[in-house]
Amino acid sequence: LQGVTQQQVSQDVAARQRTERLAVEAVMKYEREKLGMSVVQDVGAEKRGYDVYASTGLSDGHRFIEVKGRVAGASDFVLTRNEMHTCLNEQDRFWLALADVEGDSVVRLRYAKAPITERIQFGMTQAVFTTSSFEWEEVPL
Repeated sequence: LQGVTQQQVSQDVAARQRTERLAVEAVMKYEREKLGMSVVQDVGAEKRGYDVYASTGLSDGHRFIEVKGRVAGASDFVLTRNEMHTCLNEQDRFWLALADVEGDSVVRLRYAKAPITERIQFGMTQAVFTTSSFEWEEVPL
């Protein structure tokens, strides 16, 4: 049995937080600069079931984007029950963004439109998916 030190745990948490921050920043930049969204907000801390709210300012122009940042080359990621539930309830507005991070840069950004289509099993708190689980559209950085 081999454990990890508190320092190793802290480093892992800091690295994940940095990766997530870079991913959210890349998505917000894309929404603002490439899609012309006039309102782009990081709402991840509010536990809404998505990380970025983007809007054109019109009543039908809302996007709810769950952002997954990960080290480039990683093959899987986790969606929580809340994220999957939001996807099911907001099929027309929900997007999943997957950002691959290398060093201090996002090197690849992909979107999947409302990828969860089946009911969530009772008691499920999260699910692990691979990148091949969904159809992705790669977007320019």
